[in-house]
Amino acid sequence: MVALYAITALAFPHSQVPSYLALAAAAAFFDRLAEWFIGTAVLRTQVLALAGANAFAGGGFLLIGLSGLGAPIAIGSGIHMLAVGSLGLAVMAVLVIAGLRHTGRPLVLPRAAHAAIALMACAGLVRVLPELGIGGALTSLHYAASALLWSAAFGVWFVGFLPLFLHPLRTAEGCQ
Repeated sequence: MVALYAITALAFPHSQVPSYLALAAAAAFFDRLAEWFIGTAVLRTQVLALAGANAFAGGGFLLIGLSGLGAPIAIGSGIHMLAVGSLGLAVMAVLVIAGLRHTGRPLVLPRAAHAAIALMACAGLVRVLPELGIGGALTSLHYAASALLWSAAFGVWFVGFLPLFLHPLRTAEGCQ
């Protein structure tokens, strides 16, 4: 759906068809959440990060679709929800999971991983919520606050994971 939306949006930028496809993509991401983990596994930070990435993606495509159909929402809000929230959380989740596994460690997240994922989720929310009428006090600061939170997320991850990379327990299979 995402590829179909992107191709259609590029080929027919003035049509409403991409807006409907964006809504379909949103539904697809929300459907992924409906078939997610059951039980206590859903409360693990790495699982929440991946679920959050899907939720941000669904929300981003929802905003893009609604904007294209005339709702009083800037299309940029949806794009930022995709870029800052969805992509940011997905990349952070991969960095955390791969960082642990490729240094020979079990999937037990250090504090830095929890903090980095929380900071990334906050960056996505702070960036978009004021534009949706939530947290109006942040309106003049939300660009800078989001950028600082996003940067801090990667900084916290780097500081927390650098010792793991410098002192791996073993070299993961297939990695040098």
